[in-house]
Amino acid sequence: MLTLFLFFFVIIAVFISVKKDIQLFENPVVTFIQEEINDIKTIDENKISESSPHFDLEVIIYDFSDGRVTFEVNVFNPKVPMNQVFVSAFLGDNILRYLNTPHSLVSNIIAVKKADKSLKKNYDLVPNGEIKEISVSSNMVYFENKNLNDVLEEIPYILIKVSWFDDNNLPIVEYVKYTSNNYNIKTSK
Repeated sequence: MLTLFLFFFVIIAVFISVKKDIQLFENPVVTFIQEEINDIKTIDENKISESSPHFDLEVIIYDFSDGRVTFEVNVFNPKVPMNQVFVSAFLGDNILRYLNTPHSLVSNIIAVKKADKSLKKNYDLVPNGEIKEISVSSNMVYFENKNLNDVLEEIPYILIKVSWFDDNNLPIVEYVKYTSNNYNIKTSK
């Protein structure tokens, strides 16, 4: 009986040790992206405003003739102080059928969060400040025989999450549903 107990104890100890080793080698970038996507997906899109009282937004889609597409999100004209600004745009899971990309998130969170989840110095936007806008973008490639029209059919809107800290260092999060009638599409031939 004691031997059986020791056997199970050793198995459990090895399992815990291996699990910790695996967690140490997890890619924090993948974790940050998935956490951000999951957070945006939890929001009821029907309750999200199409504009913000705190800033202006623009989405530009660059469609290149060589099979690439770039999604760019610009946050500008802040009405309040916005410190450590994070911008994430979720394009939706359905575009993964048309674009060769591992995820459908455009964000600066990857560049700002460290592996230990602390934050690197990031941009601040303040009314009449030196920095006029924050821009995030992601370049993607179409699958063969796919094009911008395919993608646009799948994204009648983009869910955008803008996070920042106010002057009292309190976190603020705002979501905007940016609709396709506002997309600024630029094509190159």
